[in-house]
Amino acid sequence: MITDKTKLLLLAASIAACLSTLLTSSSFQTGSKGLQALSPPRQRLCKKARSEARECVEESADGDGSGSGSKDDGGGESRPSCSDLLSEVSRCERAVERAYRHINMVCASLIQARTVCELEWCENVPDTDEARKACIRECYSPRDALERCSEHHVTRFFRRAGLRSDGTAEKI
Repeated sequence: MITDKTKLLLLAASIAACLSTLLTSSSFQTGSKGLQALSPPRQRLCKKARSEARECVEESADGDGSGSGSKDDGGGESRPSCSDLLSEVSRCERAVERAYRHINMVCASLIQARTVCELEWCENVPDTDEARKACIRECYSPRDALERCSEHHVTRFFRRAGLRSDGTAEKI
């Protein structure tokens, strides 16, 4: 008869064998890259904050002094200083970085679904209108779900950083 200690050792060995085959399996491969990670589109998401800061710096470089936090031309509102706008851009970029680090963990199954769909329907297919339409049709749902997940988390991280959805600071 087999002792309890031997049974436990056999069970542990069989679990280890199963895990080793699962971890080394090539049943799901996405090419040489493996599971893709989204890179943060800082340029696109912080576009408005960047353009405001660039305009301020250009105005102050022109020497008219309006870029240094003085009164606006005729509006009576005070404008933020260039250093405030530049720190706003940095805050926006940090929020985007953090959001995409979070998105790559939380939305991993959606990233995987989109990657698999694009590998199946969009890569290594004939370059015809029919193939392009099939790619768009079949991958619309995974792309849309990933886009919604990304937008949700970027908005959350922007709010947490005190930014609007366009990456600019909320005016008080």
